[in-house]
This record gives sequence, structure tokens and C-alpha cells, in this order.
Amino acid sequence: MMSNILVIDDDDFIRGVLKSVLKKAGYVVIDAPDGETGLQYVKKYDPDLVLTDYKMPGISGLDVVQEVVRTNPGL
Repeated sequence: MMSNILVIDDDDFIRGVLKSVLKKAGYVVIDAPDGETGLQYVKKYDPDLVLTDYKMPGISGLDVVQEVVRTNPGL
């Protein structure tokens, strides 16, 4: 079974590169342009791993990680 990875980054280029590299490595990749969308996608897609940018407008990557750990301790 392939792992699902959620990539959260407000930079379209970085997000696209990560998505491309991870897909070539055989992963299913979901991408989100900001922390708010990323948190919605955690609930919707139940990823195996979340990769997030640290500095984003709105909800920061640190806030995303804290919320993910709170709501999905095994993630």
C-alpha cells in the first residue's frame, strides 16, 4: 500500500517540486496552499505524513503541527 503524503506550502513552486519528487518516488501526494486548507485536508484525506512550510500567512507551519499532534497523535 502506498503512503499518502500531505504537502502544505504557500509557495507554488516549492509545493510543485515536492509533489513531483514524491510522486516519482511512488507516494500519493495531496497538496495544500496554506495551513487552513492543510488542516481541512488532514481531516478529509487522513494522510500518513504531513510536510509543511514553517512560515506561511495565516496559520503557520508550527500551528499546523501543533493542531495535527493534538487531533491526530499518531500522525
